[in-house]
Amino acid sequence: MKALRYSLKSVLGICMMLSLFLTSCDKNKEKDPAPDLATQIEGNYAFTEVVIDGQTIPATQTNIKGSVKITRATETTVDVDLNIRQKTTNEDFLVGKVTGVIASQGSGIINLIYEGENVGSVKGNKLSIKSVDETDQEFTLVAVK
Repeated sequence: MKALRYSLKSVLGICMMLSLFLTSCDKNKEKDPAPDLATQIEGNYAFTEVVIDGQTIPATQTNIKGSVKITRATETTVDVDLNIRQKTTNEDFLVGKVTGVIASQGSGIINLIYEGENVGSVKGNKLSIKSVDETDQEFTLVAVK
C-alpha cells in the first residue's frame, strides 16, 4: 500500500510538472506576417500560352518560347525581365527589362501597373501580361511559375 502511494505521488508530481511547463508556454505568439506583394510574385515564369481575341493557344502551337523573371525592388514594386523569342529564328518577340512596375492588390489577384496602366496580373502561380504585336493586335501572354 505504501509503494502504491509513492507511485501515485510520483505520477501526480510528474503530471503537475508537465502541466506547468505546457501552460507556461506563450500562446500569444505573433504569427509571421504575410510576405509583401512584391515578394509574393517574384520568381521565374515559363511561357505556356497566348490569348488572342479570346482564343487560348498553347505554347506548343506557337512560334514563340521563353520566360519572364520578376524581381522584387521594394515592397510594392518589381522589375520585369521579359525574354520571349521566336522559336525558329531566336529573334526578339518580347524582350527587355521593365523597372518600377507597381504591384497592387486586386480581388484575388495582384495587378501589375506601369506608368498608370494595368499591364498584367498574377493569380497564384500564373502570370498574365497584356501587349500588342507589330500589327497592333492585342494579346495576353501567359506564363507559369
